[in-house]
Amino acid sequence: MRTTRTAELTTPRARHTLAASMTAPRNLGRRPCELGEAEHHICDAVSRLLPHYAHPDVDRADAVLAGYPNPVPVIAALEIYIDIMLPGRMSHESVGTDDLAVFLMRRLSHAWRLLRPEIERAIPFRWKGEAARTEGPPAPVDPREESYRVIGKFYEQLPQV
Repeated sequence: MRTTRTAELTTPRARHTLAASMTAPRNLGRRPCELGEAEHHICDAVSRLLPHYAHPDVDRADAVLAGYPNPVPVIAALEIYIDIMLPGRMSHESVGTDDLAVFLMRRLSHAWRLLRPEIERAIPFRWKGEAARTEGPPAPVDPREESYRVIGKFYEQLPQV
């Protein structure tokens, strides 16, 4: 097996070869990786890690939370909203008055892209809240459409915050 430095992963050919070997899990474990030493270790680690992850067609404990909102993008969106209220506080961008509109547009768009899918995932869990327990579950809604409505209402109220 030839040896290579990790830096060689930055070449297009090495990235393509590594990506091709990693996206074809059926080949991992059956044949040795035909890459350099560093890539071989990565490919070998991937082949040993893959069996530990849940696949959509398998009922496993680690797949239970797949449909739940992911807190990482929610927290990132909250940091963006702080940056919107206090421009430049949470980012390294210096914001001048001439650039404020562009800054706000970028940050609000980014927060929307992060938060909307997580709201969509959260919509089906509404019925578990205390209000729903006393008043009964809400009428069924399309989670995608409802996520747009919810975040749209939030954006309407944002200037009042």
